[in-house]
Amino acid sequence: MSAHEHGTTDDENPEELQEVSLWEAKLRKLDAEDELNVQKQRLKVLKTRLAQVAKKQAVTNSLLGKRNETNDTKCKRSSKSSTIFLCRGTMHCLGLPSNT
Repeated sequence: MSAHEHGTTDDENPEELQEVSLWEAKLRKLDAEDELNVQKQRLKVLKTRLAQVAKKQAVTNSLLGKRNETNDTKCKRSSKSSTIFLCRGTMHCLGLPSNT
């Protein structure tokens, strides 16, 4: 079979090549825009999660601040492997990582 029978010729049309290149560039642009939109959506989700964590941290800091204003702030681990600290009096117990 010759090149002509395969739909190609030895002297390819430069206008067709340019058009193909243009379409390939458009497709790459669309792919990049899609990826950008995905990343923007991920960023939005992460910002929302960060805001939720910051709000919880603010509440925790507020509670810890009030707790530290009292004289009854002694907490101890209930056991070496436990992540729960037992607090005396009216203090709430806090779940803290065991490596603290």
